[in-house]
Amino acid sequence: MKKQNLVGMLAMMAMMSDTDAYGISEEIKENTPKNKVIPKGMKEFFYGDNSLYALNQKNADKKARKKGYLYI
Repeated sequence: MKKQNLVGMLAMMAMMSDTDAYGISEEIKENTPKNKVIPKGMKEFFYGDNSLYALNQKNADKKARKKGYLYI
């Protein structure tokens, strides 16, 4: 393989690995919503800023106490 071809391929690989070259900045990546995995049959319960998934309120309270979200 010629050196020119090798250098050209390396340059192309470097450009492809650079996210700013495609117009994707870190700012946009941070603002995109992340897909949340919700367990089947579970409901989301909120305790202040924290949340957890449980079948019902009673189980959610147990989990919250163990994690330190609820003090009763």
